[in-house]
Amino acid sequence: MQTIDDLKKETVKNLVRRAKELGIRGRHKMIKQSLIAAVLSAMRVAKNRIIANAVAGTPIAFQLNKRNVFLSARIIDNNFDIQSLQVETKSGKMYTIKYCKVIWVKTGKRWPSGVYQLLIRSKPVVDDGTKT
Repeated sequence: MQTIDDLKKETVKNLVRRAKELGIRGRHKMIKQSLIAAVLSAMRVAKNRIIANAVAGTPIAFQLNKRNVFLSARIIDNNFDIQSLQVETKSGKMYTIKYCKVIWVKTGKRWPSGVYQLLIRSKPVVDDGTKT
């Protein structure tokens, strides 16, 4: 997902085009700051919709904590009411994560290169919670 800094670097023309892709109405009358806010909001809604529709067995990537540890896992259960996922890593470790910690949900055939790079640069976590 693009950050606010990424969007600030975009031209108004590109922001209007992105707003059109996201179905934002009134985009032609908006100033740049309003376009950025509308695009970010629409992207957040779209991301939450994708996560909410993800079924058990779907691969995801998520941020484990604020220390920039990223992991991949498969969804075990999706709790829409509290917007959280029960996931299991390849090693069998179970986590309950909030939707806001999900950075990617498999919707196609491949891992995006940016997500893949985050995962391989992230330091692995041992089951007792310490880094290796």
